[in-house]
Amino acid sequence: MKNTIDRDFVLKFGLLFGLVSISYSVLAYVLGVDYMVSFKNITFSVMIGVVVLFIAGFKLRKLNNNDFPFSQAFKNLMIIAILGVFLSVMFDLVLNKVIDPTLQQRVAEATIEKTMSTMQNFGVPEEELDKTYQQMRQSFEQNDGSQYSFMGVLSSFAFASVFWIIPVLIVSLVAKKTNDSPFEKNE
Repeated sequence: MKNTIDRDFVLKFGLLFGLVSISYSVLAYVLGVDYMVSFKNITFSVMIGVVVLFIAGFKLRKLNNNDFPFSQAFKNLMIIAILGVFLSVMFDLVLNKVIDPTLQQRVAEATIEKTMSTMQNFGVPEEELDKTYQQMRQSFEQNDGSQYSFMGVLSSFAFASVFWIIPVLIVSLVAKKTNDSPFEKNE
């Protein structure tokens, strides 16, 4: 099974990754917009995905009798992440367009408020605060939901998939293991 993709396993863990991400998104939604825009939310959502990838990586290694080269780990785990990201992005679309169409506006307001508060805490001058506020307000008004157009969703999916390359690389490096030993080959 060296350097192959275990389709059933990848599909199962890709669905798990997506369902766990969606479940956490629902929890964040229930906890409110302030939690959704918090650093804690972003941190936990990434950590949850990384935990799923670690579990998948070590299970795959075990399935391969501890012969799990980096290339195989990376390919399998990246596909798991991409499947999970796809499900998560699709849920985000449904959440913002069907379940709660006002969510995007509320998140934008909370983001502006949190940014202004953080800048004030760092002692940013008032004229800089006003300038930043106007820029953010203008940016959110120009967005007008375009992130949920076909190209916007595709862009979100691509960005999230690229983001997950780093965690997948790290997990692949930790989970990899090969039985190649120079001593075994000489015998």
